[in-house]
Amino acid sequence: MHTFLLFGLNVAGRLQLNCVFILHTQLLFAI
Repeated sequence: MHTFLLFGLNVAGRLQLNCVFILHTQLLFAI
């Protein structure tokens, strides 16, 4: 259970970083 929670947090962190990266690239292309 503990390892599953850590894995879930890791995936959530990666998705969050992915969203931030996509938003930044969209802002760069918008300019």
